[in-house]
Amino acid sequence: AGAVAAMRFPAVLKPAKGSGSMGVIKVASSQEAMDEFVRRRASGRREEVLILEEYIDGPEFGVELVMQAGAVVFCSLMDLAKQSSGVHFQGTGRSFPSNVHPMVQAVVASHCIAAATALGLTSGVLDLDVRYSESSGPRVLEVNARMGGGSVSVMHSLAYGLDLVEVHLRALLGCPVQHLAALMPADPEVHYEAGWVMSPRDGVTVG
Repeated sequence: AGAVAAMRFPAVLKPAKGSGSMGVIKVASSQEAMDEFVRRRASGRREEVLILEEYIDGPEFGVELVMQAGAVVFCSLMDLAKQSSGVHFQGTGRSFPSNVHPMVQAVVASHCIAAATALGLTSGVLDLDVRYSESSGPRVLEVNARMGGGSVSVMHSLAYGLDLVEVHLRALLGCPVQHLAALMPADPEVHYEAGWVMSPRDGVTVG
């Protein structure tokens, strides 16, 4: 309760384990946070560890880094679309490569590289989720020592001809991957766009 009282709201409440933004919600006050905590405990998820963190307003990005021996070999950004209303953060689409201003992309990429270095993640493919706030700049939401899930592998194959699984293994084994930097055209011939239709309410679809 003390940690909740010290938090600035709105904030984000989410499970420590999970994927696909499941169970991640925005809470507007300390009372909402405590009510949601009690609700989840009452629903039988007593062992679930919850994280309460700062809410960052602004566009969200998925960043893939290829690191080897502490050096950045490759970096790409994709735009992540999220639900624009309500309290949930379910993804609604992806655009790759990113369409935001190159200066914003450069700031986000630099921030992610610094975060990976600070965490000691020096080799392999890394996946980071970042939000960019106009007032405070980029903020890392999560870091994964693996490539991103879903269509991330496919989009990199289409746009850059990269097999991220092979690249990850080669980087970890010490095989040269520096040539990947040459695969970063300013405007790839292939752009990947994906979108999902989200229901505004819970329920069952009947065919």
